[in-house]
Amino acid sequence: MTSVTVQGVAKSFGGRQVLEGIDLEVPQGNLTAVLGPSGCGKTTLLRIIAGFVHPDAGVVRLGGLPVVGAGHRTLPPQRRRVGYVPQEGALFPHLDVRANITFGLPRGLRRGPRLADMLDLVELPRGVASRYPHELSGGQQQRVALARALAPDPAVVLLDEPFSSLDASLREGTGRAVARALHAAGATAILVTHDQGEALSLADQVAVMRAGRLAQVAAPPELYRSPADTEVATFVGRAAVLPGHVTDGFAQCALGEVVVGSSDVRGDALVVVRPEQITMSSPRDGLVEARVADVTFYGHDTAVHLEVLPSGPAVVARIFGVQVPARGAVVSLEVSGQVTAFGLPPRPLD
Repeated sequence: MTSVTVQGVAKSFGGRQVLEGIDLEVPQGNLTAVLGPSGCGKTTLLRIIAGFVHPDAGVVRLGGLPVVGAGHRTLPPQRRRVGYVPQEGALFPHLDVRANITFGLPRGLRRGPRLADMLDLVELPRGVASRYPHELSGGQQQRVALARALAPDPAVVLLDEPFSSLDASLREGTGRAVARALHAAGATAILVTHDQGEALSLADQVAVMRAGRLAQVAAPPELYRSPADTEVATFVGRAAVLPGHVTDGFAQCALGEVVVGSSDVRGDALVVVRPEQITMSSPRDGLVEARVADVTFYGHDTAVHLEVLPSGPAVVARIFGVQVPARGAVVSLEVSGQVTAFGLPPRPLD
């Protein structure tokens, strides 16, 4: 396997700028998720790396060797050693699992041990080798598609929203199985997704794309705890963004005084508070009070929608356990841990 380097890649279609100045480094053996809403350019970037689309500008390197751009001859897709897994898996319906997985192998290797190795790698029983795609579940089909992509030992594996067609009960299990297979194979992989939970739980690195640009590239914990701006903060998980004023590492906002993680923010700011940082208790003097507007019970946790009193903003607290406050109840709020704050430009003088 090898690394992927994207530098200054741009692409337009019909006068519409789809990608602009994309810089991305995917280390060898790393699973990177490109996360963003529909239409932001994620799939176009993937197809440029694969060689299906030619960029207007920029360079793509696989293992340090340019495959497009910088005045070098463009390497065609079939010579890039890239495995591609599309959204629907795109298995050949008239071929059984054995033939699908070994399709890209030289004829002499199709009867060798590679098939069994690939089935083991993607955690499928060897007995499915004689089945046809229509006899498999959606999750099994996606694992077969991954096995087919990995069978020729590609340098890089590209996955274009491979779990989007699966229902919720299959998505998580299939995603984890695919991630385990990629890591077991030592694969360098890029996963395109619009699902924040999928990106944060499966990837070693997440690249957040917004309107054809990368807003932030970071490991999942860093991305969640230290977003680059308020848009990233609210896109990657829930967050309340509150006006505040920062002095000496503390911010005064609608939720009271909170600890700010960054020491270089001072003055007027926007304060980002995650739902799990908000704790509730019976009304107590000196604490901010709120009224419970609604309660959404998920089983494993509960989202409590709150209206800060007397006329403050609406925020959401995330709590665990089955004890939840009643609608209309008045509670006190506190914020635990450090929050992220983004400084605002000074107000103009009158």
